[in-house]
Amino acid sequence: MGCSSSKKAQMFIFVIVAIVVVVLVGLALLVVNNIKSQRSVAQVKNQTASTLSNSIPSMIQTCLDSSAKNAVYLAGQQGGYIFKSQGGLTPDDYSLFGVRVANLNINGLKYGGAYWILEPNNVETSTYGVFVFPYLSHSDILPGFPTVTVQDNMRAYVMNHFQKCFDLEKVKQEFKNANVHLVGEPSVSVSFNKQNVVFILKYPLSAYNHQYTSFTSTVNIPFGSMYKSAECFVNNDIHNLTFDVNSFNSVCHPPKEISLLPYNEAGNNNHAGYSIMIVNSTLQDPSMNKPVVLYFLRQNRHPVLINLTKSKCAKLNGHAITSDSITVKKGDKLDFTTCAFDPDEDKLMLDVNNALHQLTFTVDNKLCTSSKWTISAYDGKIKSYPQTLKVKCS
Repeated sequence: MGCSSSKKAQMFIFVIVAIVVVVLVGLALLVVNNIKSQRSVAQVKNQTASTLSNSIPSMIQTCLDSSAKNAVYLAGQQGGYIFKSQGGLTPDDYSLFGVRVANLNINGLKYGGAYWILEPNNVETSTYGVFVFPYLSHSDILPGFPTVTVQDNMRAYVMNHFQKCFDLEKVKQEFKNANVHLVGEPSVSVSFNKQNVVFILKYPLSAYNHQYTSFTSTVNIPFGSMYKSAECFVNNDIHNLTFDVNSFNSVCHPPKEISLLPYNEAGNNNHAGYSIMIVNSTLQDPSMNKPVVLYFLRQNRHPVLINLTKSKCAKLNGHAITSDSITVKKGDKLDFTTCAFDPDEDKLMLDVNNALHQLTFTVDNKLCTSSKWTISAYDGKIKSYPQTLKVKCS
């Protein structure tokens, strides 16, 4: 009996010890799991912060690069203008000087073409067109002439499209615990260098313990040089009657990589009322999938017939005509080759009493029936200011 009681006591002790051991092991496991859980939460937070610190700058840079490249490309296609509906600052209904040409078709694509050279209101003017191109940057603007520059249009476009691409509200939702918020006003600056365009985005953003401030995107297109070369062409084209596309290199001295050509190398599109000029560069950004060129339009301008008698340019049988009264006979040869010019390099005819002749022609019976010749140069669309010769046919 005593032995049985002793065994029962031993069993009771063993049970108590086992229970204590189980409780201690359980408590130990609970403590370990709690520690692991805290470490896991900390790791998740660290991973989130690390992901955020890596992805946010990448997202910003990608959106900035895309917007900057598109801004340069679009400004080139539209002669420096970017319209409000596209994210720029130029009004869509901007009708001053007729800036926009609807449905301009270039290589099968339609753009809002921009006139840089317009027909002057007075065909007797000493200049051969009116220039209306936008200024490249504010440093080019004369005092007292506020205007939207190419620089302004690019800056507005980049900011507009960057904010659509990098949607801050969506970023806040994606990183809810990061306290993503702006700590200042975003801004974009644009500078034109010899061989590139540099965009600097100020975007003061805070998230976790990270601060993001400035991002730079460089588009490796010599847009400024292309633009200045085109501007030189325009200024010479409207002031110098003998200046033409072939004079561009010798007068404007563009960088060797820049060239200027009429569209399709034809030079003439006067039946459409304009000719398309293209400024191209062999330096192109390899990261862009399409070349950047600068298109601008020349409105078809009136030809010029210089004063026939004062200039002594007109010849009758090889002799200069020095009076506004001439005596001719059937078969006589008249030459007006050095009297007629066209600022758009169009091929010219001579309109004599509403009948077309070559610049060199012979007197026929019909011309001999008139005592007065009204003469104009004609490019196929518009005539020059007319001049008159009194004619006696012997």
